[in-house]
Amino acid sequence: MVRDRVSLVNSKLCNANGEVNLYVDPQCTELIDDFEQVSYHEDSGQIDKDKDRKRTHLSMRWGI
Repeated sequence: MVRDRVSLVNSKLCNANGEVNLYVDPQCTELIDDFEQVSYHEDSGQIDKDKDRKRTHLSMRWGI
C-alpha cells in the first residue's frame, strides 16, 4: 500500500506526460525536502526510514 501511495503522489507531482497536477507552496520546505530526499532501501520496496528519521513522516502521510 505504501508503494501505491508513493506512486500516486509522484504521478500527481509530475506524470509520464510531464503534466503537473499537484503544487506545493515553496514555503513548505520540510515537505519539499521529504519529497526530494526520501528513498527506498536498495533492492527493496521498503522506505528507508533509517537514513534520516525526520525525513519520512510527512511524505509517508502524503505518499512521497
